[in-house]
Amino acid sequence: MSLYQFYIDHLHKQSGYRATWMPSRPMKIGTVGILTNGVFDQYSTLEDLGVNLEVKERALGASLKYNSEKGVNISKKASGTLIPGSTLSKGDVGFVVEFTGNKTVIFEMKNPIITEIVNLAEIRQAIFELYEAGEWRQEYAFVHQLVGAESTTIAAAKNSGAKLEVKADGGINIPQSKLSIADASLGLSVMNKSNVGLDIVGGENLSPLYTLMGLKKKYFGLFGSNDLRSRGMTAKDDDENDDDNFGFEDVSFADESVSEE
Repeated sequence: MSLYQFYIDHLHKQSGYRATWMPSRPMKIGTVGILTNGVFDQYSTLEDLGVNLEVKERALGASLKYNSEKGVNISKKASGTLIPGSTLSKGDVGFVVEFTGNKTVIFEMKNPIITEIVNLAEIRQAIFELYEAGEWRQEYAFVHQLVGAESTTIAAAKNSGAKLEVKADGGINIPQSKLSIADASLGLSVMNKSNVGLDIVGGENLSPLYTLMGLKKKYFGLFGSNDLRSRGMTAKDDDENDDDNFGFEDVSFADESVSEE
Protein backbone atom coordinates (compact mmCIF):
# COMPACT_ATOMS: atom_id res chain seq x y z
CA MET A 1 0.00 0.00 0.00
CA SER A 2 1.39 3.39 -1.02
CA LEU A 3 1.82 6.43 1.22
CA TYR A 4 -1.28 8.19 -0.01
CA GLN A 5 -3.40 5.05 0.36
CA PHE A 6 -2.56 4.27 3.97
CA TYR A 7 -2.81 7.97 4.88
CA ILE A 8 -6.33 8.28 3.42
CA ASP A 9 -7.35 4.94 4.93
CA HIS A 10 -6.04 5.94 8.37
CA LEU A 11 -7.96 9.24 8.40
CA HIS A 12 -11.20 7.60 7.34
CA LYS A 13 -10.95 4.90 9.99
CA GLN A 14 -10.08 7.44 12.69
CA SER A 15 -12.46 10.25 11.75
CA GLY A 16 -15.07 9.02 9.28
CA TYR A 17 -14.02 11.78 6.88
CA ARG A 18 -12.11 11.62 3.64
CA ALA A 19 -8.58 13.00 3.61
CA THR A 20 -7.59 15.64 1.07
CA TRP A 21 -4.64 14.53 -1.03
CA MET A 22 -2.32 16.34 -1.00
CA PRO A 23 -3.27 17.70 2.46
CA SER A 24 -2.18 21.21 1.45
CA ARG A 25 -4.30 21.18 -1.72
CA PRO A 26 -6.96 23.92 -1.64
CA MET A 27 -10.46 22.54 -1.17
CA LYS A 28 -13.69 24.53 -1.28
CA ILE A 29 -17.18 23.69 -0.09
CA GLY A 30 -19.38 22.89 -3.09
CA THR A 31 -16.47 21.84 -5.31
CA VAL A 32 -17.55 19.36 -8.00
CA GLY A 33 -15.32 16.55 -9.22
CA ILE A 34 -14.73 12.84 -9.69
CA LEU A 35 -13.10 10.29 -7.40
CA THR A 36 -10.14 8.49 -8.95
CA ASN A 37 -8.68 5.76 -6.74
CA GLY A 38 -9.64 7.64 -3.60
CA VAL A 39 -8.35 11.04 -4.76
CA PHE A 40 -10.88 13.79 -5.57
CA ASP A 41 -10.16 15.42 -8.95
CA GLN A 42 -11.75 18.87 -8.98
CA TYR A 43 -13.52 20.07 -12.13
CA SER A 44 -15.98 22.81 -11.24
CA THR A 45 -18.16 24.14 -8.40
CA LEU A 46 -21.88 24.04 -7.71
CA GLU A 47 -21.94 27.83 -7.90
CA ASP A 48 -20.32 27.82 -11.35
CA LEU A 49 -23.07 25.41 -12.43
CA GLY A 50 -25.70 27.88 -11.20
CA VAL A 51 -26.60 26.02 -8.00
CA ASN A 52 -27.33 28.12 -4.91
CA LEU A 53 -25.50 27.18 -1.70
CA GLU A 54 -26.45 27.77 1.93
CA VAL A 55 -23.68 26.88 4.37
CA LYS A 56 -23.12 26.99 8.10
CA GLU A 57 -20.00 26.77 10.23
CA ARG A 58 -19.43 25.45 13.72
CA ALA A 59 -16.37 25.08 15.89
CA LEU A 60 -15.14 21.61 16.83
CA GLY A 61 -13.30 22.62 19.98
CA ALA A 62 -9.76 23.80 20.65
CA SER A 63 -8.06 20.85 18.99
CA LEU A 64 -8.66 17.72 16.95
CA LYS A 65 -6.28 14.75 16.88
CA TYR A 66 -6.30 11.63 14.75
CA ASN A 67 -2.91 10.15 15.55
CA SER A 68 -2.10 6.48 15.13
CA GLU A 69 -3.04 4.71 18.35
CA LYS A 70 0.21 2.72 18.33
CA GLY A 71 3.64 3.12 16.80
CA VAL A 72 4.15 6.87 17.17
CA ASN A 73 5.40 8.95 20.09
CA ILE A 74 5.51 12.76 20.39
CA SER A 75 7.90 14.14 23.01
CA LYS A 76 7.68 17.79 24.05
CA LYS A 77 11.01 19.48 24.74
CA ALA A 78 11.28 22.48 27.05
CA SER A 79 14.18 24.91 27.07
CA GLY A 80 16.98 23.76 29.36
CA THR A 81 16.35 20.06 28.75
CA LEU A 82 17.80 17.47 26.41
CA ILE A 83 16.20 14.52 24.67
CA PRO A 84 18.65 11.67 24.03
CA GLY A 85 19.42 11.27 20.34
CA SER A 86 17.83 14.60 19.36
CA THR A 87 19.60 17.31 17.40
CA LEU A 88 17.66 20.02 19.26
CA SER A 89 20.00 21.99 21.51
CA LYS A 90 19.55 22.46 25.25
CA GLY A 91 18.09 25.93 24.79
CA ASP A 92 15.60 24.90 22.12
CA VAL A 93 11.88 24.34 22.59
CA GLY A 94 10.27 21.82 20.31
CA PHE A 95 9.03 18.32 19.60
CA VAL A 96 10.56 14.98 18.72
CA VAL A 97 8.29 12.59 16.84
CA GLU A 98 9.39 8.95 16.71
CA PHE A 99 7.63 6.49 14.43
CA THR A 100 8.12 3.07 16.00
CA GLY A 101 5.58 1.23 13.87
CA ASN A 102 4.83 0.77 10.19
CA LYS A 103 2.23 2.94 8.41
CA THR A 104 1.85 5.50 11.17
CA VAL A 105 0.38 8.99 11.11
CA ILE A 106 0.19 12.09 13.29
CA PHE A 107 -2.66 14.47 12.51
CA GLU A 108 -3.39 17.41 14.81
CA MET A 109 -5.47 20.56 14.26
CA LYS A 110 -5.71 23.78 16.26
CA ASN A 111 -9.16 25.43 16.44
CA PRO A 112 -10.88 23.20 13.86
CA ILE A 113 -14.08 24.34 12.15
CA ILE A 114 -16.54 22.34 10.07
CA THR A 115 -18.36 23.99 7.16
CA GLU A 116 -21.32 22.18 5.63
CA ILE A 117 -24.03 22.70 3.04
CA VAL A 118 -27.50 22.76 4.58
CA ASN A 119 -29.93 23.34 1.66
CA LEU A 120 -29.67 19.77 0.35
CA ALA A 121 -33.28 19.54 -0.85
CA GLU A 122 -32.75 22.54 -3.13
CA ILE A 123 -29.43 21.17 -4.36
CA ARG A 124 -30.96 17.74 -4.99
CA GLN A 125 -33.55 19.26 -7.32
CA ALA A 126 -30.96 21.43 -9.08
CA ILE A 127 -28.68 18.43 -9.71
CA PHE A 128 -31.59 16.40 -11.10
CA GLU A 129 -32.25 19.23 -13.56
CA LEU A 130 -28.58 19.45 -14.54
CA TYR A 131 -28.50 15.67 -15.01
CA GLU A 132 -31.54 15.73 -17.28
CA ALA A 133 -29.94 18.56 -19.29
CA GLY A 134 -26.75 16.54 -19.75
CA GLU A 135 -24.70 18.93 -17.60
CA TRP A 136 -24.15 16.56 -14.65
CA ARG A 137 -22.41 13.22 -15.07
CA GLN A 138 -23.40 10.21 -12.97
CA GLU A 139 -19.91 9.99 -11.47
CA TYR A 140 -19.83 13.64 -10.34
CA ALA A 141 -19.77 14.39 -6.62
CA PHE A 142 -19.58 17.60 -4.60
CA VAL A 143 -17.95 18.57 -1.32
CA HIS A 144 -20.73 18.53 1.27
CA GLN A 145 -18.68 19.04 4.46
CA LEU A 146 -15.22 20.53 4.91
CA VAL A 147 -13.09 20.48 8.06
CA GLY A 148 -10.45 23.19 8.29
CA ALA A 149 -8.39 24.72 11.08
CA GLU A 150 -6.35 27.70 12.12
CA SER A 151 -3.25 25.49 11.80
CA THR A 152 -2.53 21.81 11.23
CA THR A 153 0.41 19.44 11.55
CA ILE A 154 0.48 16.19 9.60
CA ALA A 155 3.24 13.60 9.29
CA ALA A 156 3.26 10.04 7.99
CA ALA A 157 5.85 7.29 7.70
CA LYS A 158 5.58 3.94 5.92
CA ASN A 159 8.25 2.19 7.97
CA SER A 160 9.32 2.09 11.62
CA GLY A 161 12.42 4.00 12.65
CA ALA A 162 11.37 7.29 11.04
CA LYS A 163 11.91 10.48 13.02
CA LEU A 164 10.86 14.13 12.87
CA GLU A 165 12.31 16.96 14.98
CA VAL A 166 10.49 20.28 15.13
CA LYS A 167 11.74 23.50 16.68
CA ALA A 168 9.31 26.03 18.21
CA ASP A 169 11.00 29.44 18.25
CA GLY A 170 7.97 31.07 19.86
CA GLY A 171 7.53 28.56 22.67
CA ILE A 172 10.16 29.78 25.15
CA ASN A 173 7.68 31.29 27.61
CA ILE A 174 4.91 28.70 27.20
CA PRO A 175 4.57 25.89 29.77
CA GLN A 176 5.58 22.54 28.35
CA SER A 177 2.12 21.11 29.01
CA LYS A 178 0.58 23.82 26.79
CA LEU A 179 2.84 23.23 23.78
CA SER A 180 1.05 21.88 20.70
CA ILE A 181 2.75 20.59 17.58
CA ALA A 182 -0.21 21.96 15.58
CA ASP A 183 0.19 25.55 16.83
CA ALA A 184 1.65 27.68 14.03
CA SER A 185 1.96 30.67 16.38
CA LEU A 186 4.91 28.87 18.00
CA GLY A 187 7.01 29.49 14.89
CA LEU A 188 7.37 25.79 14.03
CA SER A 189 10.13 24.59 11.72
CA VAL A 190 11.52 21.17 10.82
CA MET A 191 15.09 20.85 12.08
CA ASN A 192 15.73 17.23 11.19
CA LYS A 193 13.86 14.30 9.68
CA SER A 194 14.59 10.75 8.65
CA ASN A 195 12.42 8.45 6.49
CA VAL A 196 9.32 10.61 6.91
CA GLY A 197 7.21 10.38 3.77
CA LEU A 198 4.90 13.32 4.46
CA ASP A 199 5.32 16.31 6.76
CA ILE A 200 3.32 19.51 6.94
CA VAL A 201 4.18 21.37 10.14
CA GLY A 202 1.96 24.22 11.31
CA GLY A 203 0.20 24.54 7.96
CA GLU A 204 -2.24 27.45 8.14
CA ASN A 205 -5.83 27.49 6.89
CA LEU A 206 -5.74 23.99 5.43
CA SER A 207 -8.87 21.91 4.73
CA PRO A 208 -7.55 18.36 5.03
CA LEU A 209 -10.87 16.56 5.74
CA TYR A 210 -14.11 16.46 3.76
CA THR A 211 -17.19 14.45 2.77
CA LEU A 212 -18.83 14.01 -0.63
CA MET A 213 -22.36 13.63 -1.97
CA GLY A 214 -23.58 12.80 -5.45
CA LEU A 215 -26.11 10.84 -7.46
CA LYS A 216 -26.23 7.11 -6.72
CA LYS A 217 -28.51 4.52 -8.21
CA LYS A 218 -30.28 2.17 -5.84
CA TYR A 219 -31.63 -0.94 -7.50
CA PHE A 220 -34.78 -2.91 -6.70
CA GLY A 221 -34.52 -6.03 -8.81
CA LEU A 222 -34.29 -4.89 -12.46
CA PHE A 223 -35.30 -1.34 -11.66
CA GLY A 224 -33.26 1.48 -10.16
CA SER A 225 -33.62 5.10 -9.16
CA ASN A 226 -31.16 7.94 -8.72
CA ASP A 227 -30.99 9.95 -5.54
CA LEU A 228 -28.59 12.23 -3.70
CA ARG A 229 -26.46 10.19 -1.30
CA SER A 230 -23.03 10.05 0.29
CA ARG A 231 -20.45 8.80 -2.19
CA GLY A 232 -18.14 5.81 -1.86
CA MET A 233 -14.41 5.95 -2.58
CA THR A 234 -14.83 4.66 -6.14
CA ALA A 235 -17.67 4.17 -8.62
CA LYS A 236 -17.36 0.42 -8.04
CA ASP A 237 -18.00 0.94 -4.34
CA ASP A 238 -21.17 2.90 -5.14
CA ASP A 239 -22.52 0.01 -7.18
CA GLU A 240 -21.83 -2.53 -4.43
CA ASN A 241 -22.89 -0.65 -1.33
CA ASP A 242 -25.14 2.28 -0.50
CA ASP A 243 -22.93 3.06 2.49
CA ASP A 244 -19.45 4.55 2.12
CA ASN A 245 -16.88 1.93 1.20
CA PHE A 246 -13.32 3.15 1.48
CA GLY A 247 -11.53 0.23 -0.16
CA PHE A 248 -8.71 0.86 -2.61
CA GLU A 249 -7.87 -0.49 -6.02
CA ASP A 250 -4.34 -1.77 -6.51
CA VAL A 251 -2.75 1.33 -7.97
CA SER A 252 0.70 2.78 -7.63
CA PHE A 253 1.44 6.43 -6.86
CA ALA A 254 4.96 7.79 -6.53
CA ASP A 255 5.94 7.72 -2.84
CA GLU A 256 8.09 10.82 -2.92
CA SER A 257 8.65 12.58 0.38
CA VAL A 258 6.57 15.71 0.75
CA SER A 259 7.43 18.53 3.09
CA GLU A 260 5.80 21.87 3.85
CA GLU A 261 6.50 24.24 6.68
